[in-house]
Amino acid sequence: MTGPAAARGLEAGRVLVRGLHPGTVGDVVKAAAGRIGLDPALLSGHSLRAGLATAAAAQGAQLHQIMK
Repeated sequence: MTGPAAARGLEAGRVLVRGLHPGTVGDVVKAAAGRIGLDPALLSGHSLRAGLATAAAAQGAQLHQIMK
């Protein structure tokens, strides 16, 4: 696999080829949490990763698969 793992977003209707800044995901998570009434201080970009790992394990994924 080459290039950024995640595109930065849309600019004029196209996906940018630059990768995300490390803090961007956390900023998006915190902003979304605030919009739905959650305390943004309790969440981070890591919350998505932890939630995905928990959900994958609950569905029977093997640890080596989750860690990829």
